[in-house]
Amino acid sequence: MKTTKKLGLAVLTTAMMVTGASGLASAQEYQTAVPINAPINAPVNGVYSLTVNGSAVSGAGYMNKNGKDVMIPLRDLAAALGYNVTWNGKTQSVELMKGAQWTSVKLGADQYSFARMLIKLGAAPEQKNGKIFVPDSFAAQVLQADVARVGGTVEVTLAEKKTMTTDGFVTGVNVKDGEGSVRINGTGTEGLVLNVGKETVVKAEDGTVLQWTDVQLGYEVEAVHSLAQTMSLPPQTALYELIVKKPAAAIETLGTAGAIEEVTKAEDGTVAVRIKGEALSDVSQSEIKLMLSENTQLVTLTGEKATADQLVKGARIIGFYGPMMTKSLPPIGTAWKLVVLPAAQ
Repeated sequence: MKTTKKLGLAVLTTAMMVTGASGLASAQEYQTAVPINAPINAPVNGVYSLTVNGSAVSGAGYMNKNGKDVMIPLRDLAAALGYNVTWNGKTQSVELMKGAQWTSVKLGADQYSFARMLIKLGAAPEQKNGKIFVPDSFAAQVLQADVARVGGTVEVTLAEKKTMTTDGFVTGVNVKDGEGSVRINGTGTEGLVLNVGKETVVKAEDGTVLQWTDVQLGYEVEAVHSLAQTMSLPPQTALYELIVKKPAAAIETLGTAGAIEEVTKAEDGTVAVRIKGEALSDVSQSEIKLMLSENTQLVTLTGEKATADQLVKGARIIGFYGPMMTKSLPPIGTAWKLVVLPAAQ
């Protein structure tokens, strides 16, 4: 009888790097003439064959001494799934790259990276005869493949990429040289962190390709991202495409998230709110007084119109404004967009 053991997928993202404890990882597999399919001569407890997307892979696996994890050859697995595999002599680690997905593995360290978060899989990478082996759960939880054990075979299948779309507004941009993250719909433990890779596409609604420097705080966007997310707060996920729906302003925009400390109304009817909290960029303010104008957008977290009577002391709010401010304390600027947030739970 054929029995199948299904390995569960962690709800986690890719595009990441391990910075865990060091182990002296040999570069032999990547720098010398040792064959990638060199036989494993060391004693092992059970030998497993490996298939990837239905095709047999030359490398053989074995049962880890913990009796739970089947160790499979990293390079054979990664190459069969379309990853580029390289040896990083500086960090003494193996790096895997495929589009926006990037991870790194060190010998002897049961630490694996998901969206810049380290978790344990229960078994550290091992080396035998110049080859590095990882637990089969690595394929499931890091490479996001379906993994099953059928008799003496580990079957790895990479399903079609599953995506979902989230609408929102930008509350953080940290992208350099095509890598980093964009945050939408919140600050602190709220919102969603979208991890950016070199193959992530950013464009306008008409299809015009944009640069990451074109993405400003407060922009309304449509994010096409992985269905898999970390269980952290806020959750993180891999971003495939960011569509800018409505450019927020023609100038650099700044942002402050926090609570309304004071609401004032001038004789001419002009309303101003003083916000104290978190600066959303290096040049934003942690406390600022924002004047409302007839052009100020007043919306809720879901994009619906908000009303002026929601601007009360203690209300949670995110204010977006331009770089023109007074030199007073706190600085005074003009709000072009105020997002009224739900009351804290």
